[in-house]
Amino acid sequence: MIERRKALTAVDTERGLLDFETFLTSRAEVDQTSASMRELVALARTYQLTVYDAVYLELARRGGLPLATLDKSLRAVTSEAGVKLLELG
Repeated sequence: MIERRKALTAVDTERGLLDFETFLTSRAEVDQTSASMRELVALARTYQLTVYDAVYLELARRGGLPLATLDKSLRAVTSEAGVKLLELG
């Protein structure tokens, strides 16, 4: 995640999330069944993933589906996150 690479601080991320949430509430309907950006950032922090990898993890978890990935970081956390890993090759 970008915080891990020290490109942003946790405060910068929080500011960005607040700005994003403000934009969404003022301009768009939000699907309440989807994971919020805040939940995805928290998941990414918990497992030291990028946010886009956290999206894959969350989609597999919510759908009760195995995850197919070659990404080492993502593969390493599937069991702990309660997601089955689809063995490739």
